[in-house]
Amino acid sequence: NTDELFRAPSLDEVYFFCFDRMRMIAKDFILQSIGSEDGQSGDNANGFKITPVWIECHERIARYYIIMDSYMRQSDIYLENHAEQNKEQMNNIFKTLMGYYSGGSALHIKKKQNREEFTAYYLLGQLGNRGEVTKYLRTVPRSILESDEINFFLKVWGAYNDADYAGYFVLLRKANLLQACLMRQYVSELRLVAIKKLVIVNCPPGRVTDETPPVPYLIAPDLVELLMFEDEE
Repeated sequence: NTDELFRAPSLDEVYFFCFDRMRMIAKDFILQSIGSEDGQSGDNANGFKITPVWIECHERIARYYIIMDSYMRQSDIYLENHAEQNKEQMNNIFKTLMGYYSGGSALHIKKKQNREEFTAYYLLGQLGNRGEVTKYLRTVPRSILESDEINFFLKVWGAYNDADYAGYFVLLRKANLLQACLMRQYVSELRLVAIKKLVIVNCPPGRVTDETPPVPYLIAPDLVELLMFEDEE
């Protein structure tokens, strides 16, 4: 009917429309680079070289996947049927992009101005995979390791590995939009760690007697502030 024809598309429809087209664009880039030494980023027998446009396109697609993976978590359809596909495509885009930054097909591009930023995004997405992070950091040039973006990631990684929930949420407040979107996926895990620690500290085991000191407690506003809940509910 007419109302259906002219209605505004839903959030899910917009997401799936863009997702399908970005996936096909990424596949087209891969098909164009078939025959390269590493299958993604090397020089092939015909002297294949990527251009800055290739890198920019993959950076834009990566930004889209990062933001939408966070924003679409309000959609039950996305969570039930598509969250894993989005994460898989995001990882594929990042691996291709990391290959473009360091592979032989991009040696003629002297300055990859967003390399530090997207290397840090890739590592933030792998925060729970200690082996992958450690392995990849060994391949990163020193100039990249000393960048502000990688230094921020290393602080986040340290807080995560040490279960330092307070430090993690301090860094989350300082993060830019894309950093925050990537860090958000670990928020529930760190909140659970925090609650467990607070229970152990404030409610020590043992029999309660008349001499037992009163148990301190945190009121809801304190937890909202400390653990960055949206509200007291």
